[in-house]
Amino acid sequence: MATETKSKNESKGFLGSTRDYLVNVRGELRKVTWPTREEVVHLTRVVLIVTAITSIFLGALSALLTIGLDQFGLSNPWILVVVFVAISIGTWWSFRQDGEKRY
Repeated sequence: MATETKSKNESKGFLGSTRDYLVNVRGELRKVTWPTREEVVHLTRVVLIVTAITSIFLGALSALLTIGLDQFGLSNPWILVVVFVAISIGTWWSFRQDGEKRY
């Protein structure tokens, strides 16, 4: 006769498992080293500055590409879709031919 034994989680049920989880979360949060107010303010400034610089750069790049593509007569969106699909297929094919999955 085979006897079935229940694991710890099965015998505690949903509420017991949830309680154990929350107790463990509370214990882990006590181990966290929280930043000081000065560190939070400094890092927030860094994030805002990097975000502003990145948005300015991407906006300028978008404007330059729009002007450049209009100069070549590529203002039709379907032409851009075909170019994007061709580049995507070429990239996929080159990775597939390589034999190693490096992507």
